[in-house]
Amino acid sequence: MRIASKLPAEPLLTTLACFVEAIYFLYKNGGFKAQHNLWQMWVQRKLIVHCPSEQEMIRIYELMKQYQDIPMDFADATMVALAESTGTTELFTLDSHFYAYRINGEKWFTILQEPESN
Repeated sequence: MRIASKLPAEPLLTTLACFVEAIYFLYKNGGFKAQHNLWQMWVQRKLIVHCPSEQEMIRIYELMKQYQDIPMDFADATMVALAESTGTTELFTLDSHFYAYRINGEKWFTILQEPESN
């Protein structure tokens, strides 16, 4: 089963930092053609890009300080802060270190990921 079949019905929610990161990696691995599908998801409102509020920015800083030993980058911190703001617990990520992060310092994320190939 592919990850797309596990994802909830759209729209999907991401942060601007994660969108920028995805656009960068897609370009690096295939140019604009690789970016096109992600852009189309946004154009068709299947993907909502969230910009952090001032309160979330404060929380992002606190999270990066808290998890500095992992370390937590800005994009990851935006996702944790967004999860805390919205009550979201499910997350699709390719970052294996996300298993270390907690929502509000307590709840674990439910990580949706691509199954390993045999």
